[in-house]
Amino acid sequence: MGGIQEAKAKAGFKAQIEKLQQERDGFQRMVIGNQQVRTQQIHEMKKKEKEYIKLQERLNQVLMEKKKESRSAMEIMNLLQVALVDAYELKKQELMAENSDLRVLLHSMQKDMHEFLNSPNGSSKQSLAVDEKLTTAAPQSTLGGKTDVFDLPFHMARDQIEESL
Repeated sequence: MGGIQEAKAKAGFKAQIEKLQQERDGFQRMVIGNQQVRTQQIHEMKKKEKEYIKLQERLNQVLMEKKKESRSAMEIMNLLQVALVDAYELKKQELMAENSDLRVLLHSMQKDMHEFLNSPNGSSKQSLAVDEKLTTAAPQSTLGGKTDVFDLPFHMARDQIEESL
């Protein structure tokens, strides 16, 4: 009977060994599966990191382009402002020159009228009186002499001419 028990024990050991081998194989398959999943996750993570880096580079590139565009816009605005100021200054100078020319013309016309009115063949007492009012109504300048009516600002010259008429 010792042989049967021994055979039963051997069969039990064999069964336990097979069961342990099956469990070991199952664990190995799980370990291999976990390693494959881990490898795939690492691969996906590296892929996502590369995408993130590319997106970050693209964002930086877009931001740099925006800065360049805004810098360009600021430069254009500054150039426009300079152009406007230059145009304003040029127009102001043109108007001042025209104003000066008109004052010279008015002085010339005043002198011609004065000579005409004081000439012996065309003068009348009334026109002489108007001319005297124009010349005597001119205010004293800071230099002590009389200022010409046409050297005054427009509204003051107009008022003095209207008063003298």
